[in-house]
Amino acid sequence: MSILNNAVAAIQVGVEDYENGEPNRLLSSMRNVVSGLLLLYKEMLHRLSPDYDKDLLLKQNLKPVQQGEGIVFKGIGKNTVDVHTIKTRFKDFGIEFDKDKDVMLRSIIELRNNIEHYYTDVKPIEIEQLLAKAFVLIHDFTSRVLKEDPGKLFGEECWSTMLFVSDVYDSQTKLCQDSFQNVNWKYETVKESLCELNCSQCNSDLIQAINEGDELPDIHLRCASCSHEFLFADILVECVTEYMDMISHAFFMDSGESPNTECLECGEATYIFHEGCCVNCGYTLEYTECAVCGNDLSIDEQHFNGLCSYHDYVASKDD
Repeated sequence: MSILNNAVAAIQVGVEDYENGEPNRLLSSMRNVVSGLLLLYKEMLHRLSPDYDKDLLLKQNLKPVQQGEGIVFKGIGKNTVDVHTIKTRFKDFGIEFDKDKDVMLRSIIELRNNIEHYYTDVKPIEIEQLLAKAFVLIHDFTSRVLKEDPGKLFGEECWSTMLFVSDVYDSQTKLCQDSFQNVNWKYETVKESLCELNCSQCNSDLIQAINEGDELPDIHLRCASCSHEFLFADILVECVTEYMDMISHAFFMDSGESPNTECLECGEATYIFHEGCCVNCGYTLEYTECAVCGNDLSIDEQHFNGLCSYHDYVASKDD
């Protein structure tokens, strides 16, 4: 069977498992649907591979070799591409996920791995939301990138189930996101970090702001899946630091600097440089410029009491 046929078969079996509804079948559904999604990605790499080796881009490791008067690439070893390599190769060919789709894919793989390796008692709602996200990604990738008709590819019955589940998830997500517009997150970084927001009770990402007009840090939240209520202040540090970890590599590659550091006041890694403060406790730099040369002072130079590192060194020598 071709990669595409394998992908379709896995997704169809996964949807059948989902419709059965039994806990063990839900686990099977998760495995099959995620496997099918990754096979769709590999199908695109197969299509992008050169004619001399249609499986080339499926190999994790490539190396250039001399062939005649030119250079070609050969796959090395038996390992095939992982998710990170798939995304990297797609980017090389101009195929990118928007921020929301990228977060979805990351959460799907993370939850799948956690369920497979760590969880002993998985709540059905966790698997159902994983499947809903996967169906959204399957719809997007099949039609936008592979240029296939999902209804014809998966069959109308299978596709109608996927569409219903993803539409319900999309509508719930929109309600949650709309509720976030009615509160004051104060910092753009905090607002962006909401992509890391999950319920501590059921791990759902369908979280709503309860009260219009709430302001950071006193923002009251409710899980739309299990109705657990909590304060954003209780999970702000975790949410922001996870988000900063996610973007730090790309940020460093672009600027050569880290986007955040440990706050001198609260000790959390929530001092955000472009915000000019700690988004957890509100700490700002006590000294902003050197009293001698006028140069901007960094957070690491605060203990020099208004001097830059150079003039603090000079002053210590004079003493």
